[in-house]
Amino acid sequence: MIPWHHVQVGVGIGLAVNLVASQIWSHKLYTNVPKFCLNLGVCVQLVVLPVCTLLAWGDGYAAHGSTVAWLFSDWSAPKVWEQRFVVALVASMTKDMPWIIKYRTAPPGMGNLMIAHHVGCATILLWCLSAETRTASLFIVSTTWLEIGSAMSSLTEFYPTSKNMLRVFFWVMTSSNIQCILAMVWPVVEGVPQSPWSLVMMLTGIITIYFRQVVAHEYRDSFARTGSTIPISPESSIAMTPIGKVSTD
Repeated sequence: MIPWHHVQVGVGIGLAVNLVASQIWSHKLYTNVPKFCLNLGVCVQLVVLPVCTLLAWGDGYAAHGSTVAWLFSDWSAPKVWEQRFVVALVASMTKDMPWIIKYRTAPPGMGNLMIAHHVGCATILLWCLSAETRTASLFIVSTTWLEIGSAMSSLTEFYPTSKNMLRVFFWVMTSSNIQCILAMVWPVVEGVPQSPWSLVMMLTGIITIYFRQVVAHEYRDSFARTGSTIPISPESSIAMTPIGKVSTD
């Protein structure tokens, strides 16, 4: 079963959560999204997605008899937890988009980069939900590790002057990017049938990974120059407080 309707549910949940949360919590920004977006995102990235993946692996191992067979299975097999994973992932990305678009120039360039990142992730997700995809569960596992790397980025924004947080972020982000490249190459090496669209999506994935790694290096370079991982330009309309919180107030 191809869970297209789960994408629609995820979009609806993401917009609803964003609407409700924006009425309850402050709109003070961390880089270009409110803090509540990062808080909710970290919870999804470090708790919801890993739990869905572990439960999906348990069901998949029982159904297919091995982890590899589960990783290389398509959407025709029952995938309850993978579908819930899709809902959570889409909802998490959707809740960010209105803010990323609104504050795409704060700090300069970061918003546009985040828009490109989310569009790239959404494009790859839609491809992985296609009928031709035979690595649906591998996508779930790889994306979970990528999202853990992204969670470290959010935590770094909470503690921009922590050298230890920077180290954890940089190496978790880098390892998540490397595993994603390996996850894309593995099916090709194993001879899993690939469609022409697969090659396009692999290229999209590589570009997305490249920019993720660029951000990791920019954070490290910013820390070396200024003692903070958040590169706030003097021309930016956002001011950074001593603990790294930024605000348009």
